[in-house]
Amino acid sequence: MKKRAKKRSLHSVNEHFELVFDAVSASTRDVEQALRKSIDENSKA
Repeated sequence: MKKRAKKRSLHSVNEHFELVFDAVSASTRDVEQALRKSIDENSKA
């Protein structure tokens, strides 16, 4: 019984970190795209 509870607990922790990781990945992607756009615009000027 303890093993099942521990597994369930770890599953919820894993889901939480997956959501955090996805959010950070999206933010990082947005920043990278903004930087690339800025660099492209500055190189054309």
